[in-house]
Amino acid sequence: MPTLPISPPQARDNLQKMRTQVYKMNEPLPPELSQRWGHLQYIRQRRANEWSSTCPKCGDTGHAGHEPPDRFRMFSDGKPRGWCRRCGYQDFADSDKKVVITPEERQAWIAERVKRERETIASAQHAIELLRSEATWLRYHENMGSAGRAFWESKGVPDWAQKYFQLGWCYDKTIWSHGEEYHTPTATIPVFGVGWELVNLRHRLINPTDPTDKYRPDRSGIPAALYLTDPDKKPQGQCILIEGEIKSIVTACHLDDPAYSIIGTPGKNPNTDRLKLLDECDRIWIVFDPDATAQAVEVARALGTKRARVVRLPVKPDDAFTMYGASKSDFVAALHSGRVVI
Repeated sequence: MPTLPISPPQARDNLQKMRTQVYKMNEPLPPELSQRWGHLQYIRQRRANEWSSTCPKCGDTGHAGHEPPDRFRMFSDGKPRGWCRRCGYQDFADSDKKVVITPEERQAWIAERVKRERETIASAQHAIELLRSEATWLRYHENMGSAGRAFWESKGVPDWAQKYFQLGWCYDKTIWSHGEEYHTPTATIPVFGVGWELVNLRHRLINPTDPTDKYRPDRSGIPAALYLTDPDKKPQGQCILIEGEIKSIVTACHLDDPAYSIIGTPGKNPNTDRLKLLDECDRIWIVFDPDATAQAVEVARALGTKRARVVRLPVKPDDAFTMYGASKSDFVAALHSGRVVI
């Protein structure tokens, strides 16, 4: 059986230390939020006017531990406020005292944000360049073997699609979960931008310790990206937005219709900045999993309600084809049942 080398113990230790440092490092909050909640840990910016952290009331109780805590959300648009997704705690930033922001404080925060943004971009670019130069995804593809092919076939991805999308298999991947190391095989998914330029490499864990934590990037620091099932061109016309790379691949294989650009999202909450790739699409059908209707609605609002439609299927889109025998016409009919979000 072909094998791929795993990182030596020292490299794995360095990776864990780096990840711990990243988790502990707080991003700067805007002054109107910092005066009230700047003491919290694991502060990260989620969107233009949204940040996440531990909760000032329930802390980090029950957190899974495979990524930074993010239950408490802070918003700087409108009236600055905070809300915990776990315990329901909510408050306004100026409820204790009037928040007064000086021009100097505002400028200092902007300067810090610019510095952090430049550092993040430089780090991500370096990681991507290493990933491309080492061509790791091609080694995973070339060494896939019977185990890898069997996995992809079980998911509804035929041999021709495995080759086209350059899917692969890693026999032994070192994973950190809950502060401990373990090993698992993974199915590898290279993510290409327009023109087949590699932008990320994702691992689907075969034996995850947590069923909600099945995907990991090959290298930390590289931002998640939309998955294009047709990297030859930029998405245009009608687009089908599906939760997850594998589901988008399976849907593309069964639908096989050039009239639709089929795009996978890295999870239920794609970064709104990534959605700019869909600017030339005049109709976007959002087909998320049955348990992600609320997230689909938020994505539709971010895309614009004039062109986005939320399609609610009773099953996952790939299962509709592989488990329930849906035809192309069945799926297209389901698309046109999509609703406008108000």
